[in-house]
Amino acid sequence: MLADVLKFSPISSVVRLFATRPYWLWLVLVGVLVVMADWLYLEYGMGYDSMAFGDVYDYWQDSLEWREPYDAFHMPGYAFSLALLRGATLGALPPTTILLFTTLVAFAIATIAAYRLTAIDESSTARALGVLAVALFVLWPMVGVTYVAYPIADMFGMAPLLIAIWFLKSRQSLPGGLVLGLTLIAHKGMWPFAILVMLAHLMTKRDPASLAAVVVMLVPVSVIWIMGAAHHDSTFWLLSSNLDFEFQSTNALPVFDGLLGSFISGGVSGIGKGTMIGGVALLAIAVVVQSWRAPKDDDRRWYALALGAAILTLVVLLNEREVWVIVRFGRLLAIPLAWYFGPLLLANLDRLPMAKSGLIGALSVLVISQIAFGYYVSRIWVYDPI
Repeated sequence: MLADVLKFSPISSVVRLFATRPYWLWLVLVGVLVVMADWLYLEYGMGYDSMAFGDVYDYWQDSLEWREPYDAFHMPGYAFSLALLRGATLGALPPTTILLFTTLVAFAIATIAAYRLTAIDESSTARALGVLAVALFVLWPMVGVTYVAYPIADMFGMAPLLIAIWFLKSRQSLPGGLVLGLTLIAHKGMWPFAILVMLAHLMTKRDPASLAAVVVMLVPVSVIWIMGAAHHDSTFWLLSSNLDFEFQSTNALPVFDGLLGSFISGGVSGIGKGTMIGGVALLAIAVVVQSWRAPKDDDRRWYALALGAAILTLVVLLNEREVWVIVRFGRLLAIPLAWYFGPLLLANLDRLPMAKSGLIGALSVLVISQIAFGYYVSRIWVYDPI
């Protein structure tokens, strides 16, 4: 009887998701080592103090005030976790250790989820696709490693989103809705992704369980919203800051202010930022087109469409001041890129003599981009934020 219960329970799904596999285990270990190397590079090589100012400092302050989780800019999930670990260790650990450890745990979970979403079986091809997805996710141009070593809430928001996609893709509506609910209170940047992922699920599975999953998803953020409305005496307290700071045009452009405004602002930083955002937008378009053309019975297509559409929504709406978030969250495209373009790459590796050299060269460029961006963050960004 117990075996039958576990067979169909969400617990068994979690066990299957994180079942020990040598491939993902080694991928996580290598990823953590790469992040730690980047952290050492920033901390000691560049002398960068992530706690001096900015989002990392703000999240730590939020964790000290966890009893009143009503920050208008940051959702409380990350701060709650920091406060929980601080309490569990009786305050013995310094803030930087707690921040880095929490982010590394989220990073490890996200890496496993990225692998399991693409390596759907134990075939060599599936494993290769899983490795490809993880490599692209971890080494996403410029920000892949840096925004883990610099411990803000990005990875804390992306990890539950990827787990939710795994649940929903496996037709487990309620666990998926519950984890999406955690995603919504982990990071505001995940809102368009979570909403579109749930819509993708409803396109593939329409039953009472799916509708219940929508309700479950909305409960945590609704509680925070209602409590914060009483605290701030404002119904729209959770949105007003974003409308003013992130969506209000900085260059008199009603849409595409972030993309076009980056080029308008000029300079190496502006042109580089605009180029990166444009590149991510093109990748999102490629994912949307390819997934739309996929067979109707492909259970991945709606989730790929959701991720691509979420990126493009941010490209249209975000202003120049906040548009860099598109590059940061663009790494979520690693999964649909591996789904739909990975098989072509693997086929060319065997067929074209130069393909392997090209892949090694591309990976080398991605690694170098992490080092270059680390230098930018520690020596330039502190004076001229991107």
